[in-house]
This record gives sequence, structure tokens and C-alpha cells, in this order.
Amino acid sequence: VILATACGFGLYAILQFRGLNSQEAMELAQVSRNLAEGKGFITQCIRPADMSYLQKNGRSFDVRKFPDIRNPPLYPAIVAGGIKILRPPFATSVKSGIYLPEYKVLVPVGIMLVMVTGLFIYLSAKRLFDDQVASISVLCFFLTEAVLCESVSGLPVSLGLALSAAATYFAIVAALRKFEGVTIMKWAPFLLLSAVISGGAFLTSYRLA
Repeated sequence: VILATACGFGLYAILQFRGLNSQEAMELAQVSRNLAEGKGFITQCIRPADMSYLQKNGRSFDVRKFPDIRNPPLYPAIVAGGIKILRPPFATSVKSGIYLPEYKVLVPVGIMLVMVTGLFIYLSAKRLFDDQVASISVLCFFLTEAVLCESVSGLPVSLGLALSAAATYFAIVAALRKFEGVTIMKWAPFLLLSAVISGGAFLTSYRLA
């Protein structure tokens, strides 16, 4: 099932992905590359408003190593890990226009995160209902156009979905165990884990603050 799902998302990527098409995705990609190359959490996308903010707060900066103060670090860190492991060439094919890091890192990362989301949706639905409802829930999730698009968007939405689904699942486990009347040590760790994951979601999007 996992292999078939991965193949389905891979086929969608082959048919639909034509490169990153949003400013945010491109900016996060270059921040991820900087992290992978050991340059730190810096950006080449320098805005006058960001320079003004740092100056007003007494922070010195070098335009050659300008700190990224707009984007949360978790998603770029994950992508940077993928870049360091896979080491894709950063040259663009003149004939095809294909930029390999997008195909070899960003798209697989997005697909894996969406699949992780589906796993936690399945586990949550199975806990609350049954296997049939869980299977239908995951199928509906995977076939949603918005989910398919996000899997290849290069945006941190897929990571936010995975963290949200994981936090929900562990909260459900904690609630059900507490309802069963077990001791606090048998349900509180799951609730704590849910809280930690929810906090981690803040490192995916500052809009969640």
C-alpha cells in the first residue's frame, strides 16, 4: 500500500510538476541550500523592510550573510538534510530546463510529509472509528486536489499538515487512555508529546502564533 501510494504521488509529480512557481517556495529553497552548504540560516533575498527592522533593533548585519528573519527554520532544515544526503547537482539542464534539486529533494520531501500525514489520519480514524472509516478517510485525503498540489509545491504546508496530524493522533491516544481509567503515567506522556509537536508547528509557520 505504501509503495502504491508513493508511486501514485510520483506519477502525479511527473505529470504536473514543472518547477517551483511561488516566491516563498523559491526563497525557502535557497535558504535550505545555504544551510546545507554550512553558510547558516541566511538568505539572498534581502528586503529593505528587514534591513530597517534590524537597524532599529540595533542588530548589525552583512548583506553577504544576511540573516533570514521571515521564515521559520524547521522546513528549511529538513530540506537541507535532504540536500546533504542526496547531494544533487545545482546545474540546470539547458535542454529540459530541469533543476535537479527540486526533483530529487523538494518533491520527495513533500510527498513523504503528505504520506506521513495520511498515516496519522489513518491511525486517528482507526482509534475513533474502525479500519474501514480510516481507509476511506486517507483515500479522500490523498485524492484531494489541494493535497496533491501541496505535495509538490515546495512549501512548508506539507510539514504543517504532518505535525498537525501527529499532534492530533497523540492527543486522541492520551484522551482515550485517560478515559479507560489508566494511571496518569500511561496517558500523560502522549499528551506531552502532542504538546511538543504542536509547539514544533510554530517552527513551520509563524502564522500559527
